[in-house]
Amino acid sequence: MRVRTRHTTPVVAMLIVAGVAVAAAPAVAAAPAAATPGSPGQPGAPVVIYDEDFENTGATPIRLTRYTGKAPLAMTYTADPAWLKDCNGWVFSFTGSAANPTAINDCDTLSKGATAWSHVRDLARVFGLFSGAADANANHAVSAYTEGNPASKL
Repeated sequence: MRVRTRHTTPVVAMLIVAGVAVAAAPAVAAAPAAATPGSPGQPGAPVVIYDEDFENTGATPIRLTRYTGKAPLAMTYTADPAWLKDCNGWVFSFTGSAANPTAINDCDTLSKGATAWSHVRDLARVFGLFSGAADANANHAVSAYTEGNPASKL
């Protein structure tokens, strides 16, 4: 005996054989033991294309435009000149950058240069603490303190 249905949901067919009701449940496909990466529903692991931690420099602060990344790519960076002032665009660490007159002068908006640079240095150390750096004081960061308003200088 054939049972036809147009339903999209599973159907239980009842057969009457010699006065006994028999229920025939639809076959259910077994789930795969484990999905392989890249198969539907299972994304593959991410692939790092480029990673820069700005640790390829010494303790002396340098401009982002003078920084060269780590090998093998040795990336270089640039930024709009209107942004590269007012405490922006420095690659530095807390250690060794306390009395950097060039950076202090760059941060000297509204006569707050030393104070602003001190706050920027603290940010590098806090980023190191947050990321679990072995020596948070030596953690390098790229400043983006924006002591001034670059848009007002255009």
